[in-house]
Amino acid sequence: MNLFGKRKKEDSKNKGDLSAKEKPIPAANDGQPSEGKRKILIVDDDEVVVMALTLKLQASGYQVVSATDGAAAVSLVRHEEPDLVILDVNFPPEVGMSWDGFKIMEWFRGRGGEAGAFPVIIITGEDSPRNKGRAATVGAAAFFQKPINTEELLVTIREILA
Repeated sequence: MNLFGKRKKEDSKNKGDLSAKEKPIPAANDGQPSEGKRKILIVDDDEVVVMALTLKLQASGYQVVSATDGAAAVSLVRHEEPDLVILDVNFPPEVGMSWDGFKIMEWFRGRGGEAGAFPVIIITGEDSPRNKGRAATVGAAAFFQKPINTEELLVTIREILA
């Protein structure tokens, strides 16, 4: 399995007071809390990407929370304790974010303990070798270029969380 490049076809066979920006998205089934489900945090400034991934992940049985910037992501990591984070690399200056996804991930890892124990999947619109190399250097579990093949993403998430 190659998590930092194109996947081969055979690979895919085998709590706190949160602001409006960082509220968990309700489950698609009945709106009740998802007890016992694995929790995934999506961090992306593009609401279309967040909603598409949220719907796909919820339909696959995951609990999903989301953030659109670094401050909300940090807060959610502290309050929600996700099992996995899907993290965009690029954030425009207008979202008030001076950090890119790699700096956010370095902060996660620097915290250690509860905040550094989860795997991170990097997503980006840029498929540059520099981004792939940097993702591997900071300890990303996988790297996906947008538009994301959600079926491959789901296979990767299952493998990582297994």
